Amino acid sequence: MENKNFQTITVSIFGFFLLLGVIIFATQRTSTGEKIINISMWGIPDEQSFEKVANEIGSNENTKFKIQYKQLTEDNFDTELIEAIASGVGPDAIILPQDKILKYENKILPIPFSNFSERNFRDNFVEGSEIYLTSDGILGFPIMIDPLVMYWNRDILSSSGIVKPLMYWDEIYSMGKKITEKDNSQNLKRETIALGEFTNIKNSKEIISALIMQSGNSITEKNSDKVESVLTKKINSLIFPAESALRFYTEFSNSSKEMYSWNRALNSSLQEFLAGNLAFYIGFSSELAGLREKNPNLNFDVAKLPQIRDNKTNKTFAKMNAIAILKSSKNTADAIKIVGYLINDEAISLFSKEFNLPPVKRTLLLEKQTDAYKTIFYDSAIIGRAWLDPSPQETGLIFKDMIENVTSGKFRINESIDRANLEIQNLMPK
Repeated sequence: MENKNFQTITVSIFGFFLLLGVIIFATQRTSTGEKIINISMWGIPDEQSFEKVANEIGSNENTKFKIQYKQLTEDNFDTELIEAIASGVGPDAIILPQDKILKYENKILPIPFSNFSERNFRDNFVEGSEIYLTSDGILGFPIMIDPLVMYWNRDILSSSGIVKPLMYWDEIYSMGKKITEKDNSQNLKRETIALGEFTNIKNSKEIISALIMQSGNSITEKNSDKVESVLTKKINSLIFPAESALRFYTEFSNSSKEMYSWNRALNSSLQEFLAGNLAFYIGFSSELAGLREKNPNLNFDVAKLPQIRDNKTNKTFAKMNAIAILKSSKNTADAIKIVGYLINDEAISLFSKEFNLPPVKRTLLLEKQTDAYKTIFYDSAIIGRAWLDPSPQETGLIFKDMIENVTSGKFRINESIDRANLEIQNLMPK
């Protein structure tokens, strides 16, 4: 009996100190007596890198805060987050990728323009980040942008008598004649560019997206609060942008065409580039470090994604990440305050350096760069665009079918686009 009483008292004392510890942690104060605010945040970006930036900003005398950050993988992001929100144990905020805006829009607390004006948002952040704007306010404040660029093999171009990389897509025809090499059986020994297939081309969905957007089609459009697929939209009675883009893309895997440069039997585009067999590799700015690490001897450089000649506006695809506050948060006031700290110039500059990405704020992109790679990345961030994607994995499969239905001869180009347009529309929130 005495032992039982002793256990009860011990548990009570332990519980008291545990509760006290929670209270102290939740109400930490600085030496001046100011409360240190705390929130929880989940996201896909690297935990160590994110916490390094958050801790540096949060330790400033005027911006004291703590973030309990949890890193999720791309594969488990949706499952874990949706289950946590449904169970009432979700985070206060998330780092929202641009391709998950539609999926989580009804779970996000929009920040009214009365708190942060639309004019202020447009003046501060790159144009591509306006995808986070709605009629109700701001769904997320961008902290990172990762534009699609073109890496090129300097040795291949030099040996082919080419002095500079592609600037416009129409230059690929003359360059391909000098670069592409085949054996007597017409097997590719050296490739100009990886276009025409889907499965063995890294970033294939983003590449075809960029081509379609460059052609003048936004893929999806938001009218009032309704998002629609517009792949079949025409500029006028003569121009069908998505059809032009898909025809150009698929011709590179057609062995009967003069620009034939790729097929599904090859290794991935990344592997071919690293092996020194591919002249032009289309990848993201974030891939630079990996390319250097995987083949330190590869003599390569970087350029902006080629554009359509005489187009009035230049575009490339860009991935983006923004901080969004969940409606389910019980700590919205502190979350809003911390978001303000994480989007100032100092914080965005730190995110840029830590993640090796161009900054997402206009003022920081104006800073002159001595690094040759950064110059290209900064210029590409300015023209980076994305589209409202209802379901990234499913639309990836739709794009795959759209391309392979053409390359296999199963459907004509316009039929394949009609089919893809309908399938994307069926994924839209009702």
